[in-house]
Amino acid sequence: MAQSESDELLLGQYSSDSHFWRNCLPRLQYHNPSVVMTVKPRRGVSAPVQLSIFYTNPDSTAPSRDEPSSSLAAAIPGSKPAPDERVVVVDMKNRQEQEILSDLIRTTKARLLQPTAEEVAEMKEMELKRQQDGRNAQLGLAATARRKREEELVRLARGIATKLKEAA
Repeated sequence: MAQSESDELLLGQYSSDSHFWRNCLPRLQYHNPSVVMTVKPRRGVSAPVQLSIFYTNPDSTAPSRDEPSSSLAAAIPGSKPAPDERVVVVDMKNRQEQEILSDLIRTTKARLLQPTAEEVAEMKEMELKRQQDGRNAQLGLAATARRKREEELVRLARGIATKLKEAA
């Protein structure tokens, strides 16, 4: 666990940025492979919890910066955009990941992709498989418990038989 995350847990704060990066960023990267996304960790609890979106003018001839342009990055004090970039900041503090994602979509004027019929069928199939796996796990646990119970009864019966032989 990173130091800033443990500090937040000690202070009882909701770590919305970590949830967003863990749950939403992989989906964003998957559906936007041409967009470079970079995550910079915050420097302690007092640092702002923000999502900075750097936009580069596509016609710009300015030299490239060390950091990829058109990147998503957690704002760090002192992080300055290049001369040909503009920055939009989304506040993430004490907000749920869906709220952050909604702000990101609204701010960037992104459009949501609806799943195709094939993807919907695949999702339903995966959900059915997950449910079947859960049922199979329950059956396996019940069989294991039954086997252990039978082994215990056999062990007890052998112990009783041994004591009867010794008493005779």
